[in-house]
Amino acid sequence: MFEALRWYVVLQVFGIAVLPLALHFFRFLPDRGYAFARPLGLLLVGYLLWIGGVFGLLENSPSTILLLLLIVAGVTWTVFRSQTAHLRDLWRNNRGHILAIEGIFLVSFGLWVVIRAYNPEIQATEKPMEFAFLNATLRSTHLPPLDPWLSGYTISYYYFGYLFIAMITSLTQVPSAIAFNLAIPTIFALTATGAYSIGYNLAEGTIRGSNDSVDGHTRPKKIIGPWFAGACTVFTMLILSNWEVFLELLHSSGVGTASFWKSVGIHNLSRPYDSGQLFPLDSQDNWWWFRASRVIGDYNSQDGRALDYTINEFPFFSFILGDVHPHVLALPFVLLTVGYSLNLLRSNAPLTAGGLRRNPLDLAFVAILFGGLWVLNAWDMPTQLFVLAVTVAVGHSIRSPATRSNWVHEALLVISFPFFAIAWAIVLFTKVIRLLLSRPAKIVGLLLSRLKSLSNRPTNRPAKIVGPLSSRLKSSSNRLSISLAQDSFEKWLNARVVTTFLIVLVACVVAYAPFILAFRTQASGTGLVFLSTQWHHFLIFWGPLFFFGGSLLVTQMATGLGGAPMLHRPAGIALRDIAASDWKRQWWIWPAIAGLGLLLAAGLEAATALGPLLGRDVPVTLPGDALERVMRRALLLSFLLLALTAIITRIWRLTVSQVPANPRRDRPAAVPQPQAISHQELPSNPTDVPNTTEIAGGTPIASLAREHTFVLILLFTGILLIFGAEIAFVRDFFNNRMNTVFKLYYQAWTLMAIVAGYTIYYFAGFARARQISIKPIVTHSWLVLAIIVVAGGLVYPVGATLSKTGYFKRTATLNGFVWYEQLRPGDYHAIKWLNENVEGSPVILEASGGSYSAFGRVSAYTGLPTLLGWEFHEMQWRGSVAEQAERKGDIDILFQTSDPGETTELMSKYRIEYVYVGPLERRLYGDDGGFGLEKFPYLMDIVYDRDGVTIYRLRGPAT
Repeated sequence: MFEALRWYVVLQVFGIAVLPLALHFFRFLPDRGYAFARPLGLLLVGYLLWIGGVFGLLENSPSTILLLLLIVAGVTWTVFRSQTAHLRDLWRNNRGHILAIEGIFLVSFGLWVVIRAYNPEIQATEKPMEFAFLNATLRSTHLPPLDPWLSGYTISYYYFGYLFIAMITSLTQVPSAIAFNLAIPTIFALTATGAYSIGYNLAEGTIRGSNDSVDGHTRPKKIIGPWFAGACTVFTMLILSNWEVFLELLHSSGVGTASFWKSVGIHNLSRPYDSGQLFPLDSQDNWWWFRASRVIGDYNSQDGRALDYTINEFPFFSFILGDVHPHVLALPFVLLTVGYSLNLLRSNAPLTAGGLRRNPLDLAFVAILFGGLWVLNAWDMPTQLFVLAVTVAVGHSIRSPATRSNWVHEALLVISFPFFAIAWAIVLFTKVIRLLLSRPAKIVGLLLSRLKSLSNRPTNRPAKIVGPLSSRLKSSSNRLSISLAQDSFEKWLNARVVTTFLIVLVACVVAYAPFILAFRTQASGTGLVFLSTQWHHFLIFWGPLFFFGGSLLVTQMATGLGGAPMLHRPAGIALRDIAASDWKRQWWIWPAIAGLGLLLAAGLEAATALGPLLGRDVPVTLPGDALERVMRRALLLSFLLLALTAIITRIWRLTVSQVPANPRRDRPAAVPQPQAISHQELPSNPTDVPNTTEIAGGTPIASLAREHTFVLILLFTGILLIFGAEIAFVRDFFNNRMNTVFKLYYQAWTLMAIVAGYTIYYFAGFARARQISIKPIVTHSWLVLAIIVVAGGLVYPVGATLSKTGYFKRTATLNGFVWYEQLRPGDYHAIKWLNENVEGSPVILEASGGSYSAFGRVSAYTGLPTLLGWEFHEMQWRGSVAEQAERKGDIDILFQTSDPGETTELMSKYRIEYVYVGPLERRLYGDDGGFGLEKFPYLMDIVYDRDGVTIYRLRGPAT
């Protein structure tokens, strides 16, 4: 376990190295982003190592990583040394919060180290592939890393997370088999502290106000501390699970008939049995806990095959499964971008195109931060850019009353961005040209001076030709400069959120262009979803989070402005009795939205029916009749549309609403706004800082907490992702929506978990302290229900952990390779010899086969590139089959041919230096009756021969 201690210390160093940078870029958060320092340090050092390695400037080695870490620390603590004063203030005023973050990180890390120690095997699911990527990254002297399962190529997948783990592994000198099992505790701890920070900042920011009153006079009395919001967010993010476990408990207790379990429709949940204990038994029902991630589906086809097989993971399942997959590795960095968006909404200096142009450091930071999601897990990048864009649009509306409802138009443009990107690029190009022409002193002036010098030369054309041309150019440029000075085009364009969005997107693409240009994908367009989610499956999976998110939304719609937390209690009193939005009281609104859902469902059913005529691959027979499918789909789509509409109108109400003059005559007409912003944080434009918040007179309501609006933005984005997965999917080799649901649901869970954590605090904190107009009976009733939901959310984590760890009765170790000694002792010792004796990345030949099998074991456990590992995985990563098919045939020839010349030619073609002949190769190719495996001793040297494994090395250097 000493390796875990070294690992923990190095993680602390990464956080300390960039702490001033985190305090600067997250300075508008109450805790100034202290918890985000560790993932930020990994991201910045990793980016510098990657960009330097890609261009051949840096070598991927421990010394290089250490040097970069020291450089980043030196530059950060020098350039941002002014932040040390804020660090001292933070320690003095928020010492408990800092200690809580450090305690959460240590406990979370230690807890999951123990869990992994009782379940360390690097086998099954995606673990061999992930271990192969980690080992290949460690062996690669340059970047991008070599692909261990397709020699001669680099990894064409989201490998940034593996690079981060490899950096820590290099600095700690921990064996990779142990490092793999320390990766999950690392991500779990970073996610826990990130979730805690976001929950804490949402609550503390609302209590203290957007301007962070230093003396804290705005803090309500008898309100529970914001630490509770942070703790709740950690629980809902990492512990809370779906309701499938209750079906498992019934199933393992022998409850239910065959028809009942068939109607439930969850795969392999069909034969109830009596386990004799609370939880199912692995001996009778292997990996029962795995089914919680396969809830959404439809198995009503005549042959029993899945018509709508999907993957629906949630964080706790991912961590207990132990796969170090990109969607898990990206979690802390997703929370990092969410924290940055919240920071922007709280700031008084909006993110604009002009501001990014004047502050290239801000643009570089945003590009590295958000663009990094593409290399971590590409699906996260557009979602977080959308959150950023909507946050910026809402922030503009809050800060500038004149913009009023512009945020809606801006947000709609961002949603439909692909349709406007080309047109907007033309506008930007026009702007650049006009800006260049508006500076004649720098551009035209040089041309004029050159023309003048030419006109004075006797060998040139007469001055009467050049002179008028020079005067004409000068006159035109001056007129253009005057025109542009009077024109507000540049100012208008800079203020547009879509422009900012495009600039950030372009900056992200530029920052990670080497990866994007080399990246290959299996995606081949989009398709319409032909079979929607069954309603009871939807409730089983989303029930816990929709309970919290729905409670918040219903309360908001029912209480009007009085249900939103105010920055100041007098403002809350004045606004409490203002009615909610009038439009929702019209009887026809909600039926109209439901009708829209019905029309959309009917349209999708019609498109499905026409699919075969359009050449689309649609099942010939779908379950039920068309009307039944339309009604099933319409029910879910209408529900989601109603939620989306309610959220949009609520955000509108909180950002652009006007208050009628003198809503109640006995209420105050104005409320002072706290003005305790430090001088270092004042925006360049003094008008951006509000002085007073007027309640009467029809002005926008600036007293409403921005954090509350931000939560609604996250809720809107989460439900929008779920809604999108019911409409369309990204086409891939599976030709279904499995991966689309997988990636979109995971993002939606992350965002809605933040909403859930805030909602618990909303009722237990604000409502209980009477900061919002909710009756005590409603608050108390809700809290009782919430306790039941929270308690239910603990059932799965407890049962799954006990099952996965064998009730903690196994021998604890963090070495994920030792299990191989008992299972395949011959391969174990041979692979161990390779790791100890082979340097660099020479190509090794081994047998190739299907995914999720024992094939590719040598390359996976050593990182040495082989000709072909898991064939179908390579097809998915590269979107092609030709190279894999050719190599599969060549591998068969290499092991089977009796022609030495053919063998030598193929070995030269693929630059093979080692050949591995173990039990698997002998089983596949040992009974061919020809020269086969017996030819290798005549062509190569035997460097290892033990326990049925022989390793051959090429005589002389590979060519």
